[in-house]
Amino acid sequence: MEELIRDYNERKQEIECYYKFLRKISSKSYILKNTRTKRNDCFDDRIIKALKANTFLLLYNLIESTIDKAVEYLCVKITDSNTKYNDVIEEIQNQWSKVQVKTHLNSHDEGTLRKGLKQILDNTINDYIKFENLYKLKYRDNIDSTELRKIAKDFGFNLNFAPSLKGGKGLDEILIKRNNLAHGSTLFSDCGRDYTLTDLTKYKNDTYKILEKFLKIINSYIEKHEYKYN
Repeated sequence: MEELIRDYNERKQEIECYYKFLRKISSKSYILKNTRTKRNDCFDDRIIKALKANTFLLLYNLIESTIDKAVEYLCVKITDSNTKYNDVIEEIQNQWSKVQVKTHLNSHDEGTLRKGLKQILDNTINDYIKFENLYKLKYRDNIDSTELRKIAKDFGFNLNFAPSLKGGKGLDEILIKRNNLAHGSTLFSDCGRDYTLTDLTKYKNDTYKILEKFLKIINSYIEKHEYKYN
């Protein structure tokens, strides 16, 4: 967990530095100074708008990286616990069954299917639960509030956010903006045009709160062995 938190904090520091830079260049005094010294030939209002839009890319980078590493952490800790099928909660049993079926029952050949089914039974009866190598859990690349709830449901833990976070909907908006920018359907200057620094700071702070809540929950989930039957 320490490595996960360290990576998260490093990415946060990168974002904080960017916001500090953005606040500086957006200030009236900075713009006035550059206007007077004629240093604004390549530094007009469009650039500031584009730099504002770039915050959505930075925030999404933090979101996807943190969630990917959090899921990997969950899988590693469950695998390392040397727990068998009958000792884990139903949600984990379902995930184990899903990856087994995808791995061993992906053929239309009857003989191959029989062998695959036997392998599943052998793994379930004799082996420990493993979410690694062929049996890794995979989630879609686009992370939003729906995907967070799916992860929570798959692992069997509750994910509740403060009312002010509106169920994590801020992640949905960040994802939409990020995809529009990444796929070229929106100009950076057009995207950043409608946002003040106050707006962008709220997106940033809400993202921190959502991710830190998620990390806190999974840390408790692992420490209390909530993936096991009591």
